[in-house]
Amino acid sequence: MSLTSYSNELGGYVLHAYGRAIGWIEGRGVGFGGYASTGDALAAALAAHAALQGWVARVLMGEISPHPSAEITVRPDGPHEWMLLDGRPIGRLIWPGAAPLHVDGPAFGFELFLPRHVDATGALGLAQAIYEAIMEPKRPETGDGEPPIAPRPDDPGPAVRQPLM
Repeated sequence: MSLTSYSNELGGYVLHAYGRAIGWIEGRGVGFGGYASTGDALAAALAAHAALQGWVARVLMGEISPHPSAEITVRPDGPHEWMLLDGRPIGRLIWPGAAPLHVDGPAFGFELFLPRHVDATGALGLAQAIYEAIMEPKRPETGDGEPPIAPRPDDPGPAVRQPLM
């Protein structure tokens, strides 16, 4: 499933899938919301950062972190909670009500910093790569063929599964 993007009044974009807002591009950040907990948002942020690193290597032919950490740490700093990977800030954790868009239901999320050389068009391509990484059904180790995340009742197709809300 491809993302649909709509420009907003602030000069950024709202990202839609299955007819609902799920993410944004604002300034130097790309974010996704709608997670049930901070743990879910951080797990998605880790997968999203890996997708960002792969996209940078593939599209910009840039350097990627040779040994990415398997754990994101969170550092509170006033109203923000910065996500750190190997001690370097990669973005911020988004709490309910702090996202630049309205999300029905749980509203935890994350926002990753965009690489310096990514323009608006590149940001849209990167957002699609991140979306595919965080929404791709994962096979459980049991091998029963069912993805570990349940489809939403309004999910029109089996190709992409939404996280539990």
